[in-house]
Amino acid sequence: MHFIRLIRPVNLLIIVLTMIGVRQYMLQFGEVTNASLFNFTLLVLSTVIIAAAGNMINDYFDMRADRVNRPESVIVGKYIKPRWAIVLHWMFNILAFCVGLYLGWYYQSFIFLIIHFSSITCLWWYSVSLKKKPVIGNLVVSSLTVLVIFLTQKYTAMDSLVGEQIMYLSHDRVFDIPSICIIWIFMGMAFVQNFAREIIKDAEDVDGDLVIGARTIPMIIGRTATIRLIGVLLVLFPLIYFTGVFFFFTHFNWIQALPITLAALTNVLAFVVALFSKQENAIVFIKGLLKLSMIFGIIYLFLPQ
Repeated sequence: MHFIRLIRPVNLLIIVLTMIGVRQYMLQFGEVTNASLFNFTLLVLSTVIIAAAGNMINDYFDMRADRVNRPESVIVGKYIKPRWAIVLHWMFNILAFCVGLYLGWYYQSFIFLIIHFSSITCLWWYSVSLKKKPVIGNLVVSSLTVLVIFLTQKYTAMDSLVGEQIMYLSHDRVFDIPSICIIWIFMGMAFVQNFAREIIKDAEDVDGDLVIGARTIPMIIGRTATIRLIGVLLVLFPLIYFTGVFFFFTHFNWIQALPITLAALTNVLAFVVALFSKQENAIVFIKGLLKLSMIFGIIYLFLPQ
């Protein structure tokens, strides 16, 4: 049970649902010729394993900070020996990298090796030092979140005839790419929302970060200014969505897109909360709204288009 808590199963489940949702969404817009469920399962498994290993190593280097921020949640050093956290971390990463090697060989592409190796390296580097620096650590984690969507999109396009068709039109907006464009818009929104979420976590963890000598955004500009910054970031979510829909889609079904539209409006509400709510109440409320927005986004991917 302690090991399961260490790898954060809810976060891993979100990764699985996101990858399956992106694949299901894209497969609606192309002729499936060789979509391998076995290989896709391996891809999801390797991604989840890398994320789990990242959680382990993050908790290993966060032992001192977690004793201050959330002592009741400390696992490494309390229930699991630190050396076992390191051993399991590298065992998981080696297994995931081997899957990347197989997928690279099968599809004759280096993209799986590059992304797997980059993700493993970035998660280690983040845990060791980047998380103690302002902005860059938040950017790394947010980019890795987007990389999950990008990897799934590239795999699906590679494994089937999906996403390459472009329909030229005589309107002012000259093209319509239903599968690719919405995924890239989705990636932009996911990046903004996860970037804001990482800053929220920094705002909650200031006391523990002081212990490990971190220098995060909330420690530089203060919690109140940080909450305002989070609001500004979150309003980018609906801006990316509505701008993307306007410029890249000549015909857009707003009824089918209701969940992702609700996700955008939820971020608008979070923006309002961040600007006008009291500091002690805002973070908890915003975190709840971001979870709701994430659920809406995942639901959208599974709906028939």
